[in-house]
Amino acid sequence: MPVEVATTQQIGGGDVYRGGGPVASGEAVLGQPTPCEILAVPRTRFGEPCRGAVDGNTQPQAMWLFSADACGVYGYSNIRIADAGRFDPAGNIALAADRGRLKLADGSAPPLRVQGS
Repeated sequence: MPVEVATTQQIGGGDVYRGGGPVASGEAVLGQPTPCEILAVPRTRFGEPCRGAVDGNTQPQAMWLFSADACGVYGYSNIRIADAGRFDPAGNIALAADRGRLKLADGSAPPLRVQGS
């Protein structure tokens, strides 16, 4: 099956129905696929410390390989976000290892949203 019509799953959840379908999580439509990514409005999951829309921006945003509600660190069981960069100094993000050394593999890709001032 060509990738242009395949159903795929984003990192963090959410199914992408390419070839004319939406991006969905269960019954909820989250956005639309493009040839290389998805466009969706960021949302929060119940009980997660992550933000959805920032500063009232409810426009669809490019999410790349991540779902609209992706939150945290995926694939690294001992790494966590120590500081999300929301407070002074704003924009500085810190990762921490719960044990051992902090090591990210080549090709690691963080989902980051940039907030204008």
